[in-house]
Amino acid sequence: MESNGFCESLTRARNNMGLSKSQLAARVSRSPSTVTRWERGEYLPDRDDAELLDRVLQCGGDLLREWQVVATGSVVPHWKQRVPYLEQNSVAIHLVYPYGIPGLIQATEYVELMLREGLCPGSDEQIRAEAKNRAGRYDALAAKGAPWVTAVFPASCLSRLPPSARQAQARRLADLIDAGRVTVNLLGDDAVIDMVAPLMGFQLTDGTRVLASEHNWDVVVHDQPKQVETLLARIQRATQVALSEGQSVEMVKEMARE
Repeated sequence: MESNGFCESLTRARNNMGLSKSQLAARVSRSPSTVTRWERGEYLPDRDDAELLDRVLQCGGDLLREWQVVATGSVVPHWKQRVPYLEQNSVAIHLVYPYGIPGLIQATEYVELMLREGLCPGSDEQIRAEAKNRAGRYDALAAKGAPWVTAVFPASCLSRLPPSARQAQARRLADLIDAGRVTVNLLGDDAVIDMVAPLMGFQLTDGTRVLASEHNWDVVVHDQPKQVETLLARIQRATQVALSEGQSVEMVKEMARE
C-alpha cells in the first residue's frame, strides 16, 4: 500500500462531506471496494473519475491537482506548460528579472533596441515588426481581461538606457501603472537577490501556481510542488528588498517626463 497526497486528500474530502465509502461509491458509479483501493493508494483512478470525485466532493479543483501530481509529477499537464498558455490563463503574474525589463511590459522601442543589440537577423522592417508584435503581448491579454501583474527589476535597467528608449519605456510603464493592473517595484543598486535567471510566477484561473525561468534559448517550467514553494519564496524576497511601489512609480514617472 502506497500513501500519496491524492489518497489522503480523497479520504479527508469524503469525511468532510460526511459520506461513507459506500455512499461516495454510489455517487460516482463505482463499487465500495474501488473507493477503498483509491483511498489506500493501491491504484489511481483515471482522470475522468478524478474530475468526478473533485466535483462530487466539492473540492474546487484541489483534489484533481493532487491527482495530477501523483499521476505525472507535475501540477499541470505538459500541454499547459507553454508561457503563452500560462499568460492567457492567469489571474495574476509575478515577474522578477535580475537584469533587463520583463518582456510582458516592454515598450516597442525597448524591444527593438534589444533585438538589435542581440544581433537578431532580419531587415529593419522585420525587426520593427517583430518588436511591435512582442511589445503587444500585454495589450492582447488586456483585451480579454488583463491579469494582475507585479514586475520587479533593477532601476538601472531603465535609467541606463539611451535617452529615447528610456523615455519610451518609462512612458509605457507609467501608462500600464495608471491603468491599474500593473505594479512595479524597482530594485536599487544595493539590492541583493538570489536569482540567476528571470523568474515568472503564474497563478492560473483554477488556483494552480506555476513558475518558469527564462534562459537565452528556452523557458524552463518549474511545476513540482517543492520547486514552486522554493521559487515563490525567492519571488517574495525579491519584492521585499525592492523599493516601495510609491518610490518606484515616482522614479518611473520622472524618467517618463524627461
